[in-house]
Amino acid sequence: MPKRIYLHLTAILFVFIFGYILTIPRENFIELVSCYSLIFLTFLIIVRSNYPFKIHLFVLCSILALFFLPNLSEDYFRFLWDGELVHLGINPFDYKPKEIIGELQGNKLMTEIFANMTELSRQNYSCYPPVNQLYFIISTVFKNDIYGSMLLMKIFVSITHFFGLIYGIKLFRNLNLNDKLIWFVFINPLFLIETAGNIHFEGVTLSFMIIALYFLQIKKWPWFIIFITLAIQIKLLPLIILPFLLRLVGWKKSISMGLAVLGLLLIFSFTMLNTYNLPHFFESLKLYFGAFEFNSALIHYIDVKEHAKWGFHRLVDLSKILSRYSLLIILGIAFYGGEITFETFLKRIYVALIIYFLLTATLHPWYLLTPLFFGIAVRSFFALTWTFFTFFSYSYYSEDAHGYFNVFRFMCYSVVIIIGLIEIVYYYRNKKTLFDLTFALQ
Repeated sequence: MPKRIYLHLTAILFVFIFGYILTIPRENFIELVSCYSLIFLTFLIIVRSNYPFKIHLFVLCSILALFFLPNLSEDYFRFLWDGELVHLGINPFDYKPKEIIGELQGNKLMTEIFANMTELSRQNYSCYPPVNQLYFIISTVFKNDIYGSMLLMKIFVSITHFFGLIYGIKLFRNLNLNDKLIWFVFINPLFLIETAGNIHFEGVTLSFMIIALYFLQIKKWPWFIIFITLAIQIKLLPLIILPFLLRLVGWKKSISMGLAVLGLLLIFSFTMLNTYNLPHFFESLKLYFGAFEFNSALIHYIDVKEHAKWGFHRLVDLSKILSRYSLLIILGIAFYGGEITFETFLKRIYVALIIYFLLTATLHPWYLLTPLFFGIAVRSFFALTWTFFTFFSYSYYSEDAHGYFNVFRFMCYSVVIIIGLIEIVYYYRNKKTLFDLTFALQ
């Protein structure tokens, strides 16, 4: 069979499996992880080949995702709830859903959305910053039904992804990297399933971050400040970039840029936040940064040991302790040494992200999209491997596989960490990355 036909068939299979995965309930773990393994294999075949239609594949999957409601997460009901509240003249940061549902019983749409929200979401204030809220507000302005609003939201999200892709290609070219590397991110099954399919906004955050990095690399400081602020206003993770500016652009400029970002953040924030509801926002953030544990690499095992020793769980305390260690290590990496190149800047942020996610209490699969991008930018194999194994965390939701969740967690982290160690040893012995050896692009 000619290679071109073989690649076309592989791409068709990729699209077919992607569409099928968007129909699988997350409780069907065996079916879900089997399909994910197969689509990941087809993805690897495509990205390391000279297949010329990768952008068509990205666009086709983004369009295909428009016809499906999210199947692996209920988060989108909170997105719709917050957006609809604004159109009713209610600030989504003012009340918990359970506090005002009684006043909305006559609203059929809001009652339906509330009924489908998770109990966690019903009992807590919104934790989505104002720029993120803008996506919710615009998506719910034209339609008065769940599917119509989700269709609009997915369109806006996909448009943002497209701009992230374009600027990612431009950034890689400026860094003398093969621009085909960007496809390891944008047609990675984890990216497409979790962002285009299940509307997690990490893809939007990453897109704004990529655009910001492009302007930083070409020294267009005002545009960097604008886009990194937009990224932070979707998710807080891009804040991790700011201390690394010190060794890239110097003390004076990094401080002035940091203050400019802070000022712009405050301007955006106070479009919806005020002295009354600001504590509500921080209360929700506090929950997500310490009150929960899911798929953590270290905290779970330390907590189990502490429980055996003392007879009670210390999740909150452990989360605070490891967060402090994480912060100190990241700041140490950021401030170490003298002036650095842009490539070293990217490497340091990548290492910082890996440390952050290894020490965090909660690690959902879609959180790994940011380290994936930085890993590809520095040609690291580690984060790419992690994007495959992280999908096994969906065993948590399966009645059949739930009992094996911690077994899968231990096995997956063991494999990922071993691969990371092998990559480090290989690099120091050969002065080239394991990624370059494994994925020599054709």
